Amino acid sequence: MLLGFLYNKLKAGQHPGMATHLLYWFTGFPEPKELPGSHIRELNG
Repeated sequence: MLLGFLYNKLKAGQHPGMATHLLYWFTGFPEPKELPGSHIRELNG
């Protein structure tokens, strides 16, 4: 129940994907399906 409360506080007023992004950033889960592996990515810019 506490995790649900914290999750709702985390995503309140944020972009819809922000909570998922922060969960991935801190835990490594869930794996993003739309991004290539880090060995394939290039820095363009």
